[in-house]
Amino acid sequence: MSHKNWDNVRDHRLYGYMNQKELDAFLEAMRLRDIGQQATAVRLFVSEMSEQVIINHRQNQFKPQQIIIPTVNYHFPGGKFTVN
Repeated sequence: MSHKNWDNVRDHRLYGYMNQKELDAFLEAMRLRDIGQQATAVRLFVSEMSEQVIINHRQNQFKPQQIIIPTVNYHFPGGKFTVN
């Protein structure tokens, strides 16, 4: 039994999952990234999108807390002066 290289198999199921506009955008992205096989492109694009979703989710969890800067007011005979 020989090893099958799945990257060289034309997967026509992709045409059933996407409408024409999505498919055109996908094929254009493949052309821009110089990727020849659809299976490789799907794997690459899905993993990149997954990483972006994880990064965005983690950024929302760790928003910087509101930082309060103490302010000191000095009263001089000539007027008021504020120092942060």
